[in-house]
Amino acid sequence: MKIGISQEILKEAGAYIRENERPVFAPRPKTCHKNSFGTALSVCGSYGMSGAAVLAGKAALKTGVGILKAACIEENYHILGSSMSEALLIPLKSNGKTYRYKDINVLKDSLKTASALLIGCGLSVGADTAKITKLSLSTKAKHFTFLFSSHYL
Repeated sequence: MKIGISQEILKEAGAYIRENERPVFAPRPKTCHKNSFGTALSVCGSYGMSGAAVLAGKAALKTGVGILKAACIEENYHILGSSMSEALLIPLKSNGKTYRYKDINVLKDSLKTASALLIGCGLSVGADTAKITKLSLSTKAKHFTFLFSSHYL
């Protein structure tokens, strides 16, 4: 399914996106550990848009990710924490509306260890958001899958 990100943008960012029409999930063994099923990093939600981050995070958990690390602006911390108790939250400072790029270094370790990245749901449009998206796209992690909701690219 095409989601509207041009090939030129992907090429410029050095990103690879694999599209699945129908994902197939094998049943999990009864003795498995959550670490065996990947780590997703969610960078979603801005001021007044915490619901988008919650819905995106719950979808990731429902589809079988082992660990969900959800970045959130401090203003949304309590909303995400009470809505997704199984997520590991990464609270970040905001610029009054969305993530501040100068504080994004906190996410760099999570970007290196994540097997999937969900970015864009409920993010506001602006220079900080564009910089964060470009940083995320330039990550060279192994087996990285990008999931976007990006009207600002």
